[in-house]
Amino acid sequence: MDKNCTTKQEPKKYSTSLRLSPEMHARLERIAERTNRSKTFYIQEAINLYLEELEKIYLTEQEQIELKKQLTNKNN
Repeated sequence: MDKNCTTKQEPKKYSTSLRLSPEMHARLERIAERTNRSKTFYIQEAINLYLEELEKIYLTEQEQIELKKQLTNKNN
């Protein structure tokens, strides 16, 4: 490989496990099947949509400021 060639590395990803009620699992299966997307996609979407709200509720104002700085620096 050419030393001058730069390739973009994917960010490291982590896995976790969770337990769902039968009803929630059925809902997740249904939307995944009907849209041809993975259950993982929808789990990540749900977490992304709600995580900021949880941070607002449970983190102090200073922690929120620091987290936003970290996320901004990471995205630049």
